[in-house]
Amino acid sequence: MPGVTADSYIIDIWYRISDLPNLISHLQDQIDDDTIDATCVAESINMRIKDCKETYVLTIHNSNIYEQQRKRNTTKERYTLWITKINGKQITAKTYESLIDKLYLHYQGQQRYIVSNLFAEWIRSRSERKKVSAKSLMEYRRIWDSYYSNSIIADKDITKITDLEWRELFLSFRDKNGELLTKKQFNQAKIVINGIITYCRNHNILAINPISNIDFNSDDYYLEESGYNQVKCKPFNSNQVGQIIAWCQSQLMRPKVSKIYYLAIMFNIGIGLRFAELCGLRWSDIDLENHMILVSGQSTLHYEMNDDLTFTDYGRQRIDRLKSNESARAIALTNFEEEILLQTRSLHLSEEFVFP
Repeated sequence: MPGVTADSYIIDIWYRISDLPNLISHLQDQIDDDTIDATCVAESINMRIKDCKETYVLTIHNSNIYEQQRKRNTTKERYTLWITKINGKQITAKTYESLIDKLYLHYQGQQRYIVSNLFAEWIRSRSERKKVSAKSLMEYRRIWDSYYSNSIIADKDITKITDLEWRELFLSFRDKNGELLTKKQFNQAKIVINGIITYCRNHNILAINPISNIDFNSDDYYLEESGYNQVKCKPFNSNQVGQIIAWCQSQLMRPKVSKIYYLAIMFNIGIGLRFAELCGLRWSDIDLENHMILVSGQSTLHYEMNDDLTFTDYGRQRIDRLKSNESARAIALTNFEEEILLQTRSLHLSEEFVFP
């Protein structure tokens, strides 16, 4: 890593990795994988790892750490021990650094099984799979924030959660935010905890599925599928379509108005494209000579997950696939829709996309 000092490297990743255990793990991985090949930099980073471990341990360890001189029974030779206690049990090491290492491993072992930490491990492992989209990761994060982050299990060791606590957790989902969940919403809320449990079983943290004995079909968990929060969509009738078009045309007459939005509404009210398909429609997809458009791709928001489980928005990107393989299609244009396209073209907003 030529030209990069240990201090600048630490400072750079510190802003990306906010908690000390993950910082320590990241630095150690860089050294183990020979990502950092400058010996002096690696040595300096090793020193920083020790500092980070000490800071982490001293933040959560409440017992005194002290040095004691002892004498061997056989040789009468004097030696030094560093001593502390955890829950009344004495912990010793020959050096201060070794004792810090022991304490760090102890507390990390404790912390790793905390459900909130396991969620972070699980979602990071999911992000490394090519078939898992950022949209799915964002949905996992939304479910976690909505149902689990402030729940009774969030700060508990997953190996010590009782059957009663699991049942209380799922019963609390029924009346989330004062609204009765549908069965579909309830099952979606379980996706995250099912994923965490599977991750724990694959990594030998759990021997069995702790929620396998819960009967979600029992009366306790009965959920109305036709709850009041279920949306029932009805298509616009011809009178409503006329009113929408008339309103859009009136808005186009106003000065300093963004015409593209109203043109997009009038175009799509007859075509019926999905929003992402409409945003991804290109001028090259339009064949006015044959009065057709080809729908073959979509424009979706592109996100990437950061180390702290937040997401960076990189804007919209077109992808050459649709929601399903059967979605690619050619659609005939009416005279009205062709006129809308000509008006849109006259705005000269984009050489590539019709409705940017």
